[in-house]
Amino acid sequence: MSISDDYVRAVNAADEPALLALFAPGAELRNPRGVFTGHDEIAGFYRDVVFAGRARTEITRVIPGPAVEVAQLEATSPLGKPGNRTYAIDVFGLGPDGRITTLEIYYR
Repeated sequence: MSISDDYVRAVNAADEPALLALFAPGAELRNPRGVFTGHDEIAGFYRDVVFAGRARTEITRVIPGPAVEVAQLEATSPLGKPGNRTYAIDVFGLGPDGRITTLEIYYR
């Protein structure tokens, strides 16, 4: 298992406690919607955007490294037009304990 696998499982289940357990306490999430720091802000982003949109995400490729992991993802939402997909690259910066210290999300 990789951090990407655990992350996608938590996102798809809309499991906020499992998702937050993957992040270090002072973690930072950066994406086109803004920068979110710490568990409270990160939880708010997922609740208000990802979980509200009922995103269903799948991993198409993972590039592992010792302190970083890059995942190529595809996501769909039942709230969008049928067949529409969002393509993302997630760059997970990992601390010594394996938890996410930074997550940069790029998508189109």
